[in-house]
Amino acid sequence: MKIREKIFYFLIGSIFCLLFFTQGCKNDDNISYETKLTKNEWQLYDIRIIPPDSSLFLWIDTCLKDDYIKYFLDGTYTEYEAGVKCNPAEPIQKRGTWKLSDDKKLLYANDYKGIQTNYDLLLIDYERLNIQYTDTNFLKYKLFFRVRK
Repeated sequence: MKIREKIFYFLIGSIFCLLFFTQGCKNDDNISYETKLTKNEWQLYDIRIIPPDSSLFLWIDTCLKDDYIKYFLDGTYTEYEAGVKCNPAEPIQKRGTWKLSDDKKLLYANDYKGIQTNYDLLLIDYERLNIQYTDTNFLKYKLFFRVRK
């Protein structure tokens, strides 16, 4: 093989590797929060009370641990009771509405009964959703969701 051919194949290989690695490591910073939120079904895997930042997940009813939520781009969401049902009188699917604040720091949710809860949006990516809310007794709760498998 001639030197020119070696250089040509080296350059082609280098360009291919460069394109492959830069395209394979796309940063999702340009993806909208709405797209990240609606891309997956979210399942709760931990809930923590702040302070003292201790997990309450072990004490949550089993019937809640298999539930999941799906957000839709039209501003609606559906909570699904999967597996074990908590209250036989309630529907298996509960629909509500959601909206993000303009600065993307708050998630406003109205449940199927029309009750609004405002969540601080702590983290959202394609794998995790972390939100926080304060109840009427001024206790703060962090809810940790991951993509349902």
